Amino acid sequence: MNTESNRAGPFFIVLCGVPGAGKTTQLQALKQHFGEAVVVSNDIPATSFLEEIWELLLQSPRLKSTDARTLFPLLWASWNDHLHRKVKPALASGRSVFCESFDSSIFAYFVFGQMNQSFKDLFWLERQQYYREICPDHYFFLETEPTVGLRRKQTSAERVLPLPLSETDYAYRVQSGLKLFLPQVPHTVIAESTVPELVTVAIVNRLREIGFKV
Repeated sequence: MNTESNRAGPFFIVLCGVPGAGKTTQLQALKQHFGEAVVVSNDIPATSFLEEIWELLLQSPRLKSTDARTLFPLLWASWNDHLHRKVKPALASGRSVFCESFDSSIFAYFVFGQMNQSFKDLFWLERQQYYREICPDHYFFLETEPTVGLRRKQTSAERVLPLPLSETDYAYRVQSGLKLFLPQVPHTVIAESTVPELVTVAIVNRLREIGFKV
């Protein structure tokens, strides 16, 4: 298992997990903990023209019928643009970066969640090409039972309703994808907890162990 970082300078850290795992919550907590010494990046690459392209795609009624071979390169292009416009400048300035999901979302959510397993091998080939200069130093997997994560994402008024089978199946496929992705990258599994503060402490302690400094 590849669990250690080989980076000496500022770190590029990714938080990943199933829907509702608490990725955004932990990003906010880490930002509060480390302050201006780090840059936090959410799951949607908010960069220039590619952000505009995704806004158009998400609003289009044709999105559901768009071929996977069209979407796959767009996903890589989005994260590549994000990497060079936001992550790279932050690292160059000496600030570490915390990012939500990053390329793990392509593998777990697109390849497995949306049942595009034929892209599995191509994913790793693309990853080698895109990450020649900069690659995430460490991934933190926020372990969460998929049904628990989906419940978290529901509003309080909806919690009495049964989860749609399609959403549940999707979340479990995402979980399967993440479990195949993680052994290929430096990572730490953070045990599930109902107390977000304990998860934050576990992440911070592990960061120190791998040499993270601010």
